[in-house]
Amino acid sequence: MKRIQWILIVGLLVSLGVPRASLGQISSSAIVGVVRDATEAVIAGAEVTVTNVDTGISRTRESGPSGLYRVGDLQPGTYQITVSVVGFNRETRRDILLEVGREVTLNFTLQVGAVEQEVVVTGEAPVVETTISSVSTNVSQVQLRELPLNGRSFADLVTLNPGAVTPHIGQGRGANYGFAPQLSVAGARTDANSFRIDGTDLMDTRNQNPGSAAGVQLGVDTIREFQIITTNAKAEYGRNAGAIVNAITRSGTNEWHGSAFEFLRNNKLDAAQLEDVDGVVPPFKRNQFGVTLGGPIRRDQTFFFVGYEGLRQRLNDTNTFRVPTADGRRGIGVPGFDPSMDVVDSRVVP
Repeated sequence: MKRIQWILIVGLLVSLGVPRASLGQISSSAIVGVVRDATEAVIAGAEVTVTNVDTGISRTRESGPSGLYRVGDLQPGTYQITVSVVGFNRETRRDILLEVGREVTLNFTLQVGAVEQEVVVTGEAPVVETTISSVSTNVSQVQLRELPLNGRSFADLVTLNPGAVTPHIGQGRGANYGFAPQLSVAGARTDANSFRIDGTDLMDTRNQNPGSAAGVQLGVDTIREFQIITTNAKAEYGRNAGAIVNAITRSGTNEWHGSAFEFLRNNKLDAAQLEDVDGVVPPFKRNQFGVTLGGPIRRDQTFFFVGYEGLRQRLNDTNTFRVPTADGRRGIGVPGFDPSMDVVDSRVVP
């Protein structure tokens, strides 16, 4: 019986991981470049091997007749690239960081020699993209984990992008516009944005910014990073004229990793607002908690990552309304009103 339970659990985890393997170019990255020799002549047929350092998964391509190579559909992460061809030294570049939606250009110049001789270069990929004309900003894992977030909604970090503002305060503008905070990026309309996660559309049923009943998007600990494209997005995004928020979830690696957390916020340190009667702060308590776990099912081949986050909030508000005074209800001090007259069924009678 226990064996059947384990088979069902592993099957569920694998099925949850299948969509990650079939993601399109929208949420993946790529490495492109040209392989040349010391005389700047192109080298065709060079073997280019790209290896994800965290998962150990490798992909191999060959340079074409023009020396050009391209390795696409790569998940964001840290990579090692090795180029080899008969008659030249093998060259390896390490610590190449790929961000979501980025296309990195890495050119290689091989020296004449034996393949057994290797040149190792350690360093990050160049920051400037030369193959994509889109204007975008990336929010990294460090920013997601370390920056304070009231409500822990990763969408709040979109405002780190230049030109991104939240013109409407609070939880959207009702059912027609969703409950998530409205965002205007680069002057576009607040309902022109597109949110995607792992290449899947994340918009609500009215194509508005996604958000829960609490007005937030949970799951900061399950998001690896995300990209905000503000101008000149590629054709595959389509449809939306505003910003493209392109998020990708975390995945398992060859190493086990996980976390457990709880965040508490209450009214103990809150200050009374002007509307609060006698300066009494209304009761408020918010608990946000969750766990994450990731690791290998089969090293260098199959991985899993699961996460759960819950929100429990108890909040009272003080509402104020403008009502007539006692004299106002009698018509005293109201311009144009004769207190000797009564109003009955919208007709003025003596």
